[in-house]
Amino acid sequence: MIDIYDIEKFLNEMECISRATVVTSGDSRCISIEITLPDLKAPLSFDVDFDPWYPAKACGEESIHFRNISLIEYPHIMEQGRLCLHTISSPDWQEKLTSDMGQLCEWIQNYYIDKKKDVHFEHLVVKESLINGCYHSFNYARTTTSFKIGECGYVSYNSLMDGVKNGKIIKNYIVANYYSRKNINHTPIHTSEFSDFYCSTDGCAISPYIVIDSIPGNQGKFIFENYLEFESIISQEQKKHIYESSRLLKCDLFPLFIGYKIPSGEFAWNAAVIDKNELPTVGYPECINGHKTGIWLSRFVDQPIKWVMTNDISPDFFFGRGCFPTKITGKRILIMGIGAIGSMVAHTLVRGGCRDISLYDFDIKQPGNVCRSEYDFFCPTNDKKNDLSFALRRISPYVNIDSYKNEFDAYVKIASRSNSELKESIATDFRENYDLIIDCTTDDDVMYALEQLDLSIDIVNISISNHAKELVCAFSPSIYGFVRGVYKDVIKNDSNDIFYPTGCWNPTFKASYNDIGAKLQFAIKRMIKMLSGDDLKQNFIITEDANGVHFQPC
Repeated sequence: MIDIYDIEKFLNEMECISRATVVTSGDSRCISIEITLPDLKAPLSFDVDFDPWYPAKACGEESIHFRNISLIEYPHIMEQGRLCLHTISSPDWQEKLTSDMGQLCEWIQNYYIDKKKDVHFEHLVVKESLINGCYHSFNYARTTTSFKIGECGYVSYNSLMDGVKNGKIIKNYIVANYYSRKNINHTPIHTSEFSDFYCSTDGCAISPYIVIDSIPGNQGKFIFENYLEFESIISQEQKKHIYESSRLLKCDLFPLFIGYKIPSGEFAWNAAVIDKNELPTVGYPECINGHKTGIWLSRFVDQPIKWVMTNDISPDFFFGRGCFPTKITGKRILIMGIGAIGSMVAHTLVRGGCRDISLYDFDIKQPGNVCRSEYDFFCPTNDKKNDLSFALRRISPYVNIDSYKNEFDAYVKIASRSNSELKESIATDFRENYDLIIDCTTDDDVMYALEQLDLSIDIVNISISNHAKELVCAFSPSIYGFVRGVYKDVIKNDSNDIFYPTGCWNPTFKASYNDIGAKLQFAIKRMIKMLSGDDLKQNFIITEDANGVHFQPC
């Protein structure tokens, strides 16, 4: 542990500090400092607390804490006046402290002196309550229509899988739709952008919501802690709605959703759990000029608010760090063949924000498929389409998954012969329902049959050689000849060293999950750029050697 007086001496030698004095010692290690900057009219003081393990961080949290309660109105000053900073990590405490003080001075310049305001909205700080020994988390997203200040109604929400936090169960939910106060069993007035799977009304619960005209927080960052703080913000109609909801709902506990507009124009939501046997409101008779009007009004009582977790999972946040271009995510995509390659392609597209995916495969998932694909062992034997559909829906609440059910298998069988009626039926189906087909079947007959359809939509063929030494990616309209030529004349595809499963199954190429994934993800990245127009669309081969993965346009 670093001696606190050594830290004091080091701080006093800094140009930006006019005074540094140890004010406590022992387990509580604090130094009072005064900062002097050219644009400061007077020195600015902070109490600086050092954890015993400084300069190390613990679980990602800083071990140095700057405090000034008088600055709490400024951005990034949290409760107890602590400044929220994230600085470099270093085992050298002098290097770390120099950086920490540099960050402090930068904050003073930007926010205290220059009065800078952040463009993005910092969500309110909420102290989450345990409800019956459990945490609760509600996930919401923007809706297709906007809310009006003062409105109220009912929210429908569905249960998700339970989680764990600090050894306690987290009850997880997804907020689907918003209904009129008077027409709760009719068409919703606001709908989320979630997929049909997550917006299902089967087994959903309902609770009241209200929309208020101001952010319910002190200093714009600490959420209200007592219902009395809402007295002048929540209208009589909304208070009445809370009371009526307590009579309508059968459960003793229910969440109240409170929405409000943030600077971006979007609506944020927080949820508080109410006990219908201890309502935060009481009724009283309206009086005008000392006479009762016969109308009963409501007011809030002195009661702490039991806030629970809410998460904004609108697409901008959910996919914000890894979304593909809209030219890709907006496409209706059919993935043909969902083995090792196809299942990885599907997972990647869904994680990248694609919302309309259809799957084609005739095969059953077996335990031996798990090791090199995006399947798991939890259901060892299952229809591949069913298994992958379930997995993809678990990844994204925005993706709609369908299975291709037309007679493509029958068409493949006669693709080299004349059957114009079936051919035109398949071609029309593809044109009307898909913008992009990704063929991952590694089946020459499927590849040939697709090309015979003479489709105007994009078709991409992806295949690998034995041991995943090479990956080949080809674009319509000339896929069949190119792919066959590559495997015949360009790459050495050893068909003798293959894997023979037990029984009379078809033998398969050898390739690990890592072998396939390393090249496939690189290929998908190039494919996305080409399909979105950022790169020239051209066939290519991905190879790998001791120097890395290589892209070879053809």
